[in-house]
Amino acid sequence: MKRRIFILSGSAILSATSSECGAVLLAQLNQKTRKQIAPAPSSSVSVSGLRPFRDDSIWNVAIDKTASRSVWVVPWSSTTTYRAGDLVRTSVGSETYLYVSVRGGVAKALPSGQSSNSDWTYCGVSVSQWYDSGGGTPVFQGTASDPTWTLRFNLACYGNLSSGAWPRRISDLSLSDRIWSDSATTVVYPTDYNAYVTVSAAALVPPSSGSFDPKGKGITDAQLVPWKALHAPADLLPSLRGTDWTLVVHLSDGTVLETFATVILTGNRIVCSSYKITYPNLAGDGWQNGFRASMVPGYAGLIRQAEWSAAWTADTDSGGLLGTIPHALALLAPANLLVQAAAYPAYAWDSQASGRYTGTSLRMGERLALPANFALDAPEFTSSEARFARIIGRTLKTYGAIVVDRGGTGMTLLHQAPTDTSAASLALAYGGGALPRGTYLNDRQLRRLLAQCDKVVIPPLSYRRSDATTLAELAAPS
Repeated sequence: MKRRIFILSGSAILSATSSECGAVLLAQLNQKTRKQIAPAPSSSVSVSGLRPFRDDSIWNVAIDKTASRSVWVVPWSSTTTYRAGDLVRTSVGSETYLYVSVRGGVAKALPSGQSSNSDWTYCGVSVSQWYDSGGGTPVFQGTASDPTWTLRFNLACYGNLSSGAWPRRISDLSLSDRIWSDSATTVVYPTDYNAYVTVSAAALVPPSSGSFDPKGKGITDAQLVPWKALHAPADLLPSLRGTDWTLVVHLSDGTVLETFATVILTGNRIVCSSYKITYPNLAGDGWQNGFRASMVPGYAGLIRQAEWSAAWTADTDSGGLLGTIPHALALLAPANLLVQAAAYPAYAWDSQASGRYTGTSLRMGERLALPANFALDAPEFTSSEARFARIIGRTLKTYGAIVVDRGGTGMTLLHQAPTDTSAASLALAYGGGALPRGTYLNDRQLRRLLAQCDKVVIPPLSYRRSDATTLAELAAPS
């Protein structure tokens, strides 16, 4: 997920290393993990349950017959001429495998199983570090009674976190003070771009759609300086390297703080390479200038703990017939599948400074979804152990998954970080839905699901975008 950010300063180009970027929980979980449970945003705009964004946002509108579909995964054939970047599927017995063509041309022999060769790269499907301590994206809830934190910017965060020179939480007062004194209280990247898609003069630029100010659309100057009154739980902790040391905090004023390459210092101080403040009750699109390469908010499409618990319970109670995550899922895609283009809700793509896109048809912001008639009645989807895949399968049929960023060598679904990664707490937090880490069945099922997905486009009249009109609605009396 690594790339280099290019920061424009007059005619000079500076670079800095970066990367790409139920029902309510059980009472005892709520007592133990209140800090990471994000509530429904309160506003005059309709928002359902715990999921963020408007009910008529592209994330929350279900796919229906008016959506257009196109084939994305190409079936393997020894007589087909492929393009570099094509994704092909093949079946061996009950197994389905995905491979990306490296060089294109007349079909070459596929590798066996989960391996690669000079002509084909294996493409796995996973859920982001579901079982790793600190994996996923931490989502915290701040209240006015929480401790006050101060925040500064430091572009050295990512490099020092990456090298191990700085841990994500620093307890040494002397080191904390030194880092703090070297950090700034002003935005350190240009005001007309999201930092993670900032490009050099000779590279691509995001699609033109007005000014992309660093504070996110509609955020006031007062909300841009959270270091003056940022209330958050005392035990804030960003994610691990695999998810870029990110942190999401729902603030008491209804906005959301998103930080990238985050370090927690002594004395309730936070330093990060950059941050955004966004509204969770707009449309969750690139207009909001979130921290993803697509510019959507960093919490868009995450599988939340409460959502998973509710879906798990519904599947259990219905005998495997019900249980769905109530929105489209966030998806990372590797550079060898992506093309240099954006589809709504994305407003941009990566800077291409490293790991250039070499795919053939998958755009940033693309929605993938299973056909409505895809049957989850095969033996591998009907056993009690297949509940995980059934829930994901139903969600892919109903809402699909949207590409929000580049990352890894396969397709990765994003989720809220587990609050406590002990086996017992995982079982509680996810409604008993935590599978043993590295479960082969899980990987095999997810591969089969993604292999059957189409690219789907929902008609524009079916959803609402973020704009000044929706901001005005937020300010209107209830």
